[in-house]
Amino acid sequence: MAALLALARLSLDLVGLEVQSVTVDGQTATSNRAGDKLTVPAGYTAVANGTPTGETPRGSTTTLEAR
Repeated sequence: MAALLALARLSLDLVGLEVQSVTVDGQTATSNRAGDKLTVPAGYTAVANGTPTGETPRGSTTTLEAR
């Protein structure tokens, strides 16, 4: 994904899909599932220990994997 705006979180609609784990840019990510909506904090590109530092800057790219 490429951020068109600075992002504080990523939100995906996952109708009918189950998620066991999430990674952002290769790092294990925390996530919250409410019904069909999966929300993941952004900002993993500048972190250590899997804790986001804030926003993903505009124009940066992010890879999110939900398994």
